Amino acid sequence: MKQFALLYGAVATTLLLGMCCLPLSAQPITYQGMLKERGVPAQGTYDLLFRLYPAATGGMPLVTLSAEDVSVVNGVFTRELDFGAVWNGEDRYLQIEVRQGDSTGDYTVLSPRVKVTYAPYSILSLNALWAQSVPWDGITGIPSSFPPGGIAGGDLTGDYPNPTVARLRGRSVSTAAPSSGQVLKWNGSQWSPGNDAGSNMVTFVHTVTGASIVDPDRYITYIDHPSINGKPNAILIVTPRYGGAGAPDFAGAVGVFYDDFLNSNNRWAIYYLDLTSEMEEGLKFNVLVFQP
Repeated sequence: MKQFALLYGAVATTLLLGMCCLPLSAQPITYQGMLKERGVPAQGTYDLLFRLYPAATGGMPLVTLSAEDVSVVNGVFTRELDFGAVWNGEDRYLQIEVRQGDSTGDYTVLSPRVKVTYAPYSILSLNALWAQSVPWDGITGIPSSFPPGGIAGGDLTGDYPNPTVARLRGRSVSTAAPSSGQVLKWNGSQWSPGNDAGSNMVTFVHTVTGASIVDPDRYITYIDHPSINGKPNAILIVTPRYGGAGAPDFAGAVGVFYDDFLNSNNRWAIYYLDLTSEMEEGLKFNVLVFQP
């Protein structure tokens, strides 16, 4: 009778090939062991049976896998084992049976069974990534502050769940919306839209509206734009924009000035140099701004 012994068994890294197709709890593992025959490392081909049990002794196998003509070199063999969806966190024990590869006789049971640990159960922990959703009323131990509610504090204002940012580092934020390419910059009193570093030029189109004309000086239209509001040191280049047939047309040469006195609105204005022609609603001007 042949005498075999399993010197050691070790479950190696879990094979994650095919993760897209199989549940994580059903992933195959790689088993490596050393087989000795009469105390000498085995050499050649052998037939192996792998039976997975829920206990160290006794009981019925959960799964049985067979492998014929397995190559054993210097006693070492490696085999991929796919037992299916058996890794549920409970103990599992592997029993191996062996016979010569050219034999059709009985198998020799190698004892004791090997406890399967670590790698297969790392699969179980990964399974949590695919856990099913849980309704809110099914969650226990939720902190009373989650989700947050009531009045927002700190740099936020308003109520949860939809507060707004009112400050950054305790300093107020302007309510003016930035234009394309602008960022929030500290102007000495608040965070307000401004040109990004490396770009000190802004272009936009000013359209004359009834609100931009201040009576009785109807030859003046005031510009309302975050890039120049409150910035008397800006440099403006303004050109009238012809709108085509039926559109308002400009009446003559124009100039610009910064008003911090006449109407006390701290804004830039476009005006007709003759001081008599009236701005028409809908008239457009191209504005190029350079920030010093």
